[in-house]
Parts: sequence; C-alpha cells; structure tokens
Amino acid sequence: MGIKKAISLSVLAVLSFACQDHDALPKPKAFLALEYPKPQYFKTELNCPFSFIVNSLSKINDSIQNRPCWLDITYPEMKGSIYISYYPVENNLKSLIIDAQKLPLKHEIKADAILSQSFINDEHNTYGLFYEIEGNLLLKLNFT
Repeated sequence: MGIKKAISLSVLAVLSFACQDHDALPKPKAFLALEYPKPQYFKTELNCPFSFIVNSLSKINDSIQNRPCWLDITYPEMKGSIYISYYPVENNLKSLIIDAQKLPLKHEIKADAILSQSFINDEHNTYGLFYEIEGNLLLKLNFT
C-alpha cells in the first residue's frame, strides 16, 4: 500500500469517526438574551416643583452644577443616562424654548442620530419635546 493511499484512508477514517456521534443540524437563529431583574419603582423625594417614579436600578444625582432641580438619572448596568434640567417659566417661555432646541444641536458633531418626538397632553395642558441622541459621545456644558 502506498503512502498516499494510507494517508487518504487515515483521514477518511478520522472524518468518519468524528461525524458518527453528531448529527449535522443547522444552527438556530441567534436571539439576544437580555435578562433584567423585575422592575421596582419608587417616587422621587426631591425638593423640586415636580416628582416622578423611577426604577430602583437607577441612581439619581441631584447636585448638577449647583443648579436646583437639575438631575442626572443613570442606569449603570445599562450604560444609559437621562438628563433633566429645570427652569421656572417667568415670562421667558420663548427664550427657554429656543435654548432647549439649541441644546441637542451641540451634540451634532459626534452624534450618529438626533431624533425628536413631540409630547402632547391636552387634558393636562402639558406639551414638550423629547430628544434621543444616539452615538458614542459625551458633552459637558458650562453655565454661568
């Protein structure tokens, strides 16, 4: 028996033994398996003219730039943050709206996307605009 034929038979024997124990099945589709703890909520206890409920997994920092009622709500395990800045409306609504619309544009340089969505609740005479800024960015603003 020649060397080439012996090598070929050895490779064939190894392959046949390796395949005998396992049935060839197609891989199932992969799904992202996210497991979060059951949510628990609590009402915020802040010295502000507003309150809300927040998930117990979040951390609230209410000492932002020495401004009353400015909050950072962070979710460390999800690497996400919600930033809340509060200004009282005292015959300055137009300038506050203009400033609020300019703020997300400061992220425009590094943002992958800036999405906006209107919030309208006619029953409570409440209106607003949500901005979602996507991308790997961090912007620090200094107010004086």
